Amino acid sequence: MAEKEIGGNITLIDFDLDGQEMIIVKKMIGNCARKIKNFTEYRDLKVEMKIHQKNKGHKKYEFKASLIFDVRRADAEVEGLNPFVALNELLSKILGEVEHKVKK
Repeated sequence: MAEKEIGGNITLIDFDLDGQEMIIVKKMIGNCARKIKNFTEYRDLKVEMKIHQKNKGHKKYEFKASLIFDVRRADAEVEGLNPFVALNELLSKILGEVEHKVKK
């Protein structure tokens, strides 16, 4: 399991993308982290990626996220054929969880 901290208490796990794709991923996650900070300070955000090979060379991307904030936790999981669409959906779910739990 290859972990890489990208700052701001954000850890990426098993991301196997090229340089340009990683730039986009970091920006997407960084933007989400800033939105989360509008609601609450978080202690740790971990995002994990798995790639599953399908028939005829097609890839399926699986993303899992875990966010620890206050004394709470938010988790999300998605799968998709496009890594950026799947990651965007994952980050939207995490942000939605935070909004919901902070407003309670």
